[in-house]
Amino acid sequence: MATSVFVDAAHYDVVGSHDSTQTDDDQIVTFHHRADIETFVEKAIEADSAELHQLAGDPTISPFDTAALLEVISTQIESGLLRVQQNASGSFGGGNGGGGGSSSATSNTTTSMATTAAGSPQPAHVNHELLESISDRYSSDMKHFIAAHKNNYEQFGGIKSEFLTQGNTSSQPASSTLTTATGSNATGLANSANSSSHASAGTLNHSVNTTSSTPSNSGADQNLSAHTDSGTAQTLPGSTPSASSIPTSSSTPSPTPLPLNTPQELRYKIVVEIAGHHPCAKQLIEINALSTDKSAPREQQEQQNRGVNHNRDNHRGIVEFKKLPNTPRDLAIIIPTKGHGANIRLPLNTTVAPNDNQTEKTEWDNVLIPVKPLAYATKENQKQQADVLKPGWIYIFWRGKLWRELEVKKNQALRDVNVEYYRRNWNGDFGQEDEREAEGHWQTAAWVPYKLDGEIQSGNNAPLMMYSESQLDWPYVESLEADNAKLLDAASELDLTAYSQDNHFKNANGDMGSIEDALLDQYFDPEEHEYQVVSEKGKDLRGYRDTLVPVVYLQPQGDFFMLEVQDEDGRAVRDKTFSLVIGDKEFSGQLDTKGQLKFVVPEGIPGGSGNVKIWAEGDDAEPEIIPFKVNPGSLADVSTVEGVQTRCNNLGFDAGVVDGITGKKTKNAVKGFQSTYDLDVDGIAGPKTQKKMKKVYKR
Repeated sequence: MATSVFVDAAHYDVVGSHDSTQTDDDQIVTFHHRADIETFVEKAIEADSAELHQLAGDPTISPFDTAALLEVISTQIESGLLRVQQNASGSFGGGNGGGGGSSSATSNTTTSMATTAAGSPQPAHVNHELLESISDRYSSDMKHFIAAHKNNYEQFGGIKSEFLTQGNTSSQPASSTLTTATGSNATGLANSANSSSHASAGTLNHSVNTTSSTPSNSGADQNLSAHTDSGTAQTLPGSTPSASSIPTSSSTPSPTPLPLNTPQELRYKIVVEIAGHHPCAKQLIEINALSTDKSAPREQQEQQNRGVNHNRDNHRGIVEFKKLPNTPRDLAIIIPTKGHGANIRLPLNTTVAPNDNQTEKTEWDNVLIPVKPLAYATKENQKQQADVLKPGWIYIFWRGKLWRELEVKKNQALRDVNVEYYRRNWNGDFGQEDEREAEGHWQTAAWVPYKLDGEIQSGNNAPLMMYSESQLDWPYVESLEADNAKLLDAASELDLTAYSQDNHFKNANGDMGSIEDALLDQYFDPEEHEYQVVSEKGKDLRGYRDTLVPVVYLQPQGDFFMLEVQDEDGRAVRDKTFSLVIGDKEFSGQLDTKGQLKFVVPEGIPGGSGNVKIWAEGDDAEPEIIPFKVNPGSLADVSTVEGVQTRCNNLGFDAGVVDGITGKKTKNAVKGFQSTYDLDVDGIAGPKTQKKMKKVYKR
């Protein structure tokens, strides 16, 4: 089975790997990254999702579930079940092709290719204003091709209006055309260059001469009334628009469309630079809307774009919004989510000013840097003794608040949690029992802000990153946000200044490095380091070394000490002062709403006996003293037998000696745990049992 798709104005066939009758090995397209595959499939879905849905052959996927369709088709291409090849015939857009323009083309649009007597295509004259509206990322020949075929999408399935930087142009001839000539002080005229059905209108300070196929008012120093495409008359006063009709800030969009801009006014752009090569297609940049009215022209609406490689510089990509008015806009990162949930929005908390369309910069005023997290495997914090992350959680703090929380999957994929959703719904208990679910599409590196509106994010504004094998509970997150010194102890500051100095991170200092050579010098002494390597010599990074992004080596979090205090009836002792003493170490603080105390001990807690004092009756009363014992050593992962045995013993289910052997005592302990927490009782610590044990033990 095979189907044809159009991507970037080219014709491709997607063919099953066993369909030898339609496979042409000379035309096979090679993808170097999963991100490249998904970018290709996303564009193909935009062109024709029905064909790809049929090709997927999965009846459980709704034709409207583009995220699921993207995942299935991309996986089939990546695994080789489907192959992508360029269309051998070279035809475009179906039986008649897309080369000839519409027979009813207006005088403003002409065919961009003429055919000589010999039959070879030659460039022909096209409207220069239309060419200017097409993104500069395309070559001159491609611009002419797009200009010729932009009105043929409905008929031939060819060029979409999204290929034009200035969208929302109509393919229908105008029912009425209003030509307006003004004096030198006329402002705010509508752009009618593309034969749009919207009539031109403006604010006039001097004499006006009009020629129109529909009735209109005329005369010097008079109001101008023009018929719009909705058939209603709109009166535009001769005076300057009042301040109430124009938003004073990009953060407060107008409920109605703003006055239309002239082509001369739409000569600005906003550019966000993305460090490295092959920008992630699953992280988008958004500029906010100037008007909430859906009928407003495109330049006033909210826009989202993905990054593309820079056409000259290998060390960076760009996200570009062109043909904008000179109005500051707010920036945000958008993370698509799985299923039907709303996308995750990460505000960049900045308003940026546009640049002129002709502006080019060696480094733009807004720069985001994708960072790949790794981890030191020993407490010496040596890069030779580092590894990829084990499954766990990444936390990115920015400007004193938790900004991103990402789950680390076993295959090193990173998935975002909607932090702001959980922050808004936190009520003191929410999130304690259940994990905050990661819903974002997977990524290989997390974008962090480096420079915004020309200001490098350093000092108190520098992003911080930390890693934990278990998800942090929300009270602990809040304690980090409330105590900057505690946060700095727990997290690593991302020093990204090497990007401005070198355009790469090969010479980065401290905990930063380059993915090009990360983990290649990895070495562990088997006698000194009792560590099981996850990715030997960084083999899991091989497919990403050419992305040129930085890596950060995160410090071990040290030991977490957690204790839950209950009264005789099993109720949590909440919000009471405690003091914990063990050996020569002493810690103090307050129990949280669950009666728990939790803190990080960077040097570890020594083994032996200790006690915790609880002032249950108030700080002026005598404390209650509770003795306890600590066994030295780190807690093994719950996926290991040692990890299961340790947790069972600590939770009161006797698993005997922690020896890594699944004996009778261990099975009986697991059965006791399963029975207590309503799991299938079989004595086997499978995935469901491990997940429940991990949650219970965290409490």
